[in-house]
Amino acid sequence: MKNHTYNYPINEQMDVSVFNYFSTFTLGLMCYSFFNPGFVYDMSMFLAYSFAKTMITGYDVYSKYIYKPYRKHIRIPLMQILNIDDGLYEIEIVKDGNVIHSFKTMSDFIKNNPIKFILEDEDEDEDEEEESESCSDTRTEQTQTQIQQSHDIETSIDADLTNANVDIHQQDTTSETCNSEDNDVDSDDDDDDDDDDEVDSDEADTDELNGDNLILNPTEYDFVLRTIYFDDDSLNVTFGFCLKYETFRKSDMKQKYTYEKLKGEVSKRRFIGIHLKTDGNDYIINLSNPVNYYIIDNTILDYSFLKMYLFKRYNVILGNNYTLSCIDNFIEMYTIEQGKKILIQKNSFKLVDDETFKIAEDDGDDGSSAIPDYKTNIQISEFTNDADIEIVEYK
Repeated sequence: MKNHTYNYPINEQMDVSVFNYFSTFTLGLMCYSFFNPGFVYDMSMFLAYSFAKTMITGYDVYSKYIYKPYRKHIRIPLMQILNIDDGLYEIEIVKDGNVIHSFKTMSDFIKNNPIKFILEDEDEDEDEEEESESCSDTRTEQTQTQIQQSHDIETSIDADLTNANVDIHQQDTTSETCNSEDNDVDSDDDDDDDDDDEVDSDEADTDELNGDNLILNPTEYDFVLRTIYFDDDSLNVTFGFCLKYETFRKSDMKQKYTYEKLKGEVSKRRFIGIHLKTDGNDYIINLSNPVNYYIIDNTILDYSFLKMYLFKRYNVILGNNYTLSCIDNFIEMYTIEQGKKILIQKNSFKLVDDETFKIAEDDGDDGSSAIPDYKTNIQISEFTNDADIEIVEYK
């Protein structure tokens, strides 16, 4: 048998690139526009109008039916399920420029607050304890002096040779003064014991209800930030007003704030430009957006606050050497030195002392302890009453 081979025609395809298609279409369109000039203009306007209308309609549908329901109903529960931190905290407690405690809501702060509330007049009690200790030290020194004098001075003899002992020591006026003060205090305490027992319970109940005399232990923090957040539905953004407490009272936990109330507490003055320069770098500080710090009686731009802000915003640790230059919305210039801060008032700014800067005054530029230039060492001689003073210079 013979094998027959059949050759079928092969359909060949033209290899035409997209560029060739586009250039050919453009050339044909240009030729057609030569005979009908208004066609290209009308087509271009129609395409531009259709594209803009489609984009606007699509954005409106997306914002109204997808984005807003997501932010309002889905976003917060979804972030809680996935354990995602949105960075929005109502209460933040700051110490040495570090946020040591943060709480999402005021109720969480009330339940889990690790810092105790104390009475505001406990500082006065500490002063009284120091005074009592000083009195006891004075008595001890006086007693030691009397004993030493009794050993050094011999008893004198009377003129009648009776060998009667003569008291040569002076009267202890210091001990009598301390004793008289103690006796007065004890007598007053004894007289008022009955009344205090009855009043203490009432005062304790009143303090627990009002909290006016209870403050967060001031030795545990520098300041407390309370930020109340609001949602702007028109812009689909979240903004907040921040209240800065240097003394946080227990009654402050019960304060309720609305948008209208906080808006009325905003100062008419604000900085439109704040530049902080340190280590050859310039950092811009914005205290009006998305969180507004320009609330009346707030203090801003202190050392601990700047240290916290730069670390949260720029991940930079602020040293002791920095300069602040500011300009406000009334076109007034400010140069804020280290150890100063701004107190916000209704219509003005006030420059006051910054207590938080004292915390880091003993630190060097690199965070280590600064070595003093000179050290004075006083050595007492064993055989003389003179003091040999030696000056040691550190190189």
